[in-house]
Amino acid sequence: MMFNLSNGRKLSYLTFIALFITVLFSQTVTAANLNTIQRQIKENKQTKAQQEKQQKQLENELEKVKKPLLASP
Repeated sequence: MMFNLSNGRKLSYLTFIALFITVLFSQTVTAANLNTIQRQIKENKQTKAQQEKQQKQLENELEKVKKPLLASP
């Protein structure tokens, strides 16, 4: 890809192309990072929901055990 321009202009175009590629690459990396963060948030929400469910189950088990113990003399 050669332009029929002076060397200064060729350098200017090449610099612009390099800058454009750099910006595209940085946008791709940013998008990938955002996707990773979104996935981690989703996983954290699922984990939290599972932990809350498990905690409720344990509390129910505790109540089942506690009632007979409190009722006995």
